[in-house]
Amino acid sequence: MRKQRYKYIDHTGDVGLEAWGETYEALFINAAYGMLDLLFDRGKTAKNEHKNLEVQAEDIEILLVDWLSEIKYLSYKFLTNEIIIDKMNENTIKAKLYGEKYNPESHEVLREIKNVTYHQLRVEKLKDGFYHAKVIFDV
Repeated sequence: MRKQRYKYIDHTGDVGLEAWGETYEALFINAAYGMLDLLFDRGKTAKNEHKNLEVQAEDIEILLVDWLSEIKYLSYKFLTNEIIIDKMNENTIKAKLYGEKYNPESHEVLREIKNVTYHQLRVEKLKDGFYHAKVIFDV
């Protein structure tokens, strides 16, 4: 069993992320948490509100980029602390994001992410049965 959910990787001028999960759902949640932990301290946010999020795409890799991009976009107004995926397949993801409204007086932005990129993007199933993703963020 893998203990590591995600790790950051060096990339010239940008930040890379590798994530793992036993299922696509776990992989997408871990990738989102990895990105969110770059943006702000999730431990300092409440879970007193929720947002519904639905994303559709042509394939699993585009779905990952679009998923992360939507969460990043929402983070300018709503800081996500917890994610629960209600339904997912290789083209659609429906989830609830729990957190609170962004308040610049009480929430510190750790790093700005301009875009989630397609550069070196990869989503794959490993020999050990786990799913793996690699994504690069333009910072």
